[in-house]
This record gives sequence, structure tokens and C-alpha cells, in this order.
Amino acid sequence: MSDTHSPDGTTRIQAPLGPDGARLVLFTAPDTNTLRQHLVETWAHTTLLPGPRHHSIDTAAPDRVRAACVVQDHSQLVRAAQKISRWLDEGHAVRFDVRSGTFLHTHAGTAPRIGLLFPGQAVPYEPDGGAWARQLPFAAARYPDAPSATTGPGRDTSVDQPAIITASLTGLNLLEQLGIQAVAAVGHSLGELGALHWAGAMTEQTLLRTAAVRGQRMQQLGVPGVMANLSCPPETARDFTDGQQAWVACENSPDHTVVAGTTTGMTEICHQAGATGIEMTPLPVSRAFHTPLVAEAAEAFAHDLAALHLSESTQPVYSTVTGDRLGSGTDLKRLLSEQITAPVRFTSAVRAADNSVDLWIEVGPGRALSKLLGRFTTTPVVSTDSTGADLDGLFHTLAALHCSGFQPHPAALDLEPV
Repeated sequence: MSDTHSPDGTTRIQAPLGPDGARLVLFTAPDTNTLRQHLVETWAHTTLLPGPRHHSIDTAAPDRVRAACVVQDHSQLVRAAQKISRWLDEGHAVRFDVRSGTFLHTHAGTAPRIGLLFPGQAVPYEPDGGAWARQLPFAAARYPDAPSATTGPGRDTSVDQPAIITASLTGLNLLEQLGIQAVAAVGHSLGELGALHWAGAMTEQTLLRTAAVRGQRMQQLGVPGVMANLSCPPETARDFTDGQQAWVACENSPDHTVVAGTTTGMTEICHQAGATGIEMTPLPVSRAFHTPLVAEAAEAFAHDLAALHLSESTQPVYSTVTGDRLGSGTDLKRLLSEQITAPVRFTSAVRAADNSVDLWIEVGPGRALSKLLGRFTTTPVVSTDSTGADLDGLFHTLAALHCSGFQPHPAALDLEPV
């Protein structure tokens, strides 16, 4: 890591992160004018500073004006610095642009409240753990034997669900090593198992076993069906499902709703949606989950849960079954069995938790939930993408934490690519 300190106290920290030479560049400053000055100094340099092959983030600077970028060369650094400067000129207080790897926060707190998002079925993932397993020892330990990939429509939930949970555990391991103590969690369908594990309701061993059994039941039992995403509100989707063997399965955002049902019912909905100009996108799953068509799977899973030990949650979990925070004494086994046929109330759960969160982190593979949140909340969100083909999700998470005012645990200094 290479640190440069300007006379006015601004700190720039550059750390080579990946084998491709990607660097995380962090800025801290006491005020926006000082940050502007340092940004100008940054694009005046002709090269990136050298540094050893490890990464860290600033553990001392208390300054509340922070910025960060992930770059591979000097030209990218210049563009990122110029973008941050434009944001300041335009009066932006907080901007997190994950696509360009550029972040700004002009009033970072000293103890940002972190919310966790656990993804569910149908998110993309690398079965072998991706770049994380190839380059980070703590992630590689979770993938001693790479599983076979499943692709195309009708993916095997008995494979996908434990694989997605394993990826979420990898992302959670990173946050634990960084010393992150989240204040809330939301899990989308399958992801609610991960949220409950984080909250202390089940051990890691129980989590993995439960995910495997859940996936097997959902793969093997129930009436075959179809699921698809509609680019419309849940109310409009319900109008389409009326009178059909189809139901609203997931309320993902105010303008994205998943419907599920029989092939006949979904074909009719496709015609109705097309006639009104609403986009319909099929999902790569094997059955009509979160509908009465998979009641047989829910009943079998309830029997499986009866043999497992679950504790009461000790941390706030906002359930996508109820759309609200789980209360004391909630029957978790009943909740999880009913979840298989109940609609996913993701929007309601996030909204219920949003006021208590300063930064959302999607813990697991892909960026599906991060994209959904961008449609209905202004709270910054970033994804670890913990089986990605590259380490961008890791870099972006570190950048977002820095800009939010996070002071990492010293163990973070030991996260060195192999």
C-alpha cells in the first residue's frame, strides 16, 4: 500500500488489489474544497504510485469528506477524479457509481449503519467460487471441490440453492474479517435463510443443510410451472393473474413484479402484457415457486424443519414473508415452510428497514438486489458479488465502506490475494 499526505492533511491511499493491476484509490479530506485541490493534484500526476500486492483502507483518518475509485491505469484515475470533481461542482453530497467504480460522500459518519441483503434463487453465480476462490484464501477454503455448473432454463434448485448460500457465506466472511457489525438484514426468498443465520437463528452447518434440503424439495415436488418478471407494479400484475392459474410471486420493486403459474396461465398473461406494452422476461427456474403449485414441497420442507434446531434471532431481520421486522417469538419453522408458497414481499421488507440503514451491502453472488434497490430507495447500495469473474464487487464494497465513514478492523490488512 502506498500513502501520500498533502500539507493540508488530505490522505490518498492507493492499494493494488488484483492480479490485473486494479487499484483502490481512497481520498479523505476535512472539507470539499480540500478534496477538490487534491483531485486536481491527482490528475496532474503522470503515473499511478507503486505499491506492494496487498490491500487495506485508511484506519486513522477521521475526515468526513471521502471519495474512492477503482482503476487500472492513470487514464482511468484521471477520469474518476474529474467525475468526482464534477459531482462536487454540481452540489452532490453522496454519489455511488458502481458501474464506473467511483464513489463520493461529503458527510461520512463515524459509525455507518450497515444493512445486509441476501440474494435468492435465480441469481447468477460461478459454481467454482469465481475470482474470489481463485485469489482469496478465505474464499478458496469454501470451494475444495468445484461443483458442476447448471445453465439454461429449469436450473436445478438442489444445486443452486446451497451454492448461492455458500457464496453468501463467503461474502459474510469478508465483512466479518473487516469488523463489520450490521444493524439489519433482508433476505430474498432463499436469502432469508442467510439473514437468519447472520441473526443467530441457525448455525452455519444448519444453514447449509437447510438450503440443501430446501433446494431438493423444491426441485422434486410440486406441479411444473413457469415464472416471469413483469415490468409493472404488483397491482397491475394482479389484474393479469385474475382468473388464471397464476399468482404474484415476488414484489421486487414498484415497477418489477414476478408472476408464476401454469404454462397455460402464463401464456395468457404473456399475451395480455404484450398487448399493453409491458415487458415480460422468463426466469430460469424449474417450477412456479411462491404459489400454491408448490404446496407439496412446502409440506415436505415443514417436516424436514421439524428435525432441525433453530434459535430465536438476536439481530433485526426484516422478513420477505411478512414484509416487516420479525418479532420476538416468531415461529421460524412455520415461517420458512410457508415461505415456499407465499409471495416474496421484498419491497415492503426493504422499506421497513431502510430508515435504519446508511449503506446496504448485498452479501452473495450477482447484483440483482442492488439493482432492484436503486429503483425505490436513495440509500447507497453495493454488492460483494462473491463469486464474480473478477474482484470488482470486493473493491466496490471496500470503496463504499470507506466513503460511508467505516473504520475497518486491523484484520482487514491481511486480506491479500494469492
